[in-house]
Amino acid sequence: MSTADIVALVIVLVGLGVVLIPFLYGAVYVAGRLGVGPLSNEGLDRSDSETAGLTVDLRGDEEAVYVSSPDRERWRPLFVVGLFLIPFFWGVPLCFYAYRLRNQPKYVVTSDRVIEKIGSDTSSYPLADIAQLQTGANLSERLTNKGHVKFSVDHSQLVTISGLRRPGRVARLIDA
Repeated sequence: MSTADIVALVIVLVGLGVVLIPFLYGAVYVAGRLGVGPLSNEGLDRSDSETAGLTVDLRGDEEAVYVSSPDRERWRPLFVVGLFLIPFFWGVPLCFYAYRLRNQPKYVVTSDRVIEKIGSDTSSYPLADIAQLQTGANLSERLTNKGHVKFSVDHSQLVTISGLRRPGRVARLIDA
């Protein structure tokens, strides 16, 4: 193969990737909107201790009132699309993005506390110790119709729950 043939092949592969990525990502988005497959678990209201693949030990009469695992399951179709696009040089960043989505923190708001789970580490914040509750959205969150809730625990530790579709609702549940 000559250099011109290799350059032409690379141009064709990159061109196919440019055409296929929006099409495949659009298909994943439409499937999520139609409810085909578990593409997002954010905002599920549950009272059981195992919700959306997130196991939490609840105390006594404690009840889970809000479970948030932002885009937790959205990584699977992106990972599959990324594997398909690896020959077109577009799959590696897409697989990395899917890995980042998979490792996002998960949150549970219960009747007594807020539970944060990052990987195998779990932190618990009693509702009585939460102060300075704020909601907001940065530029990237505004573009994706999401927001965040910030609160301090004992006026020392700042906790941010980001990637929420309804941050005001979560803030009301925490503040109640």
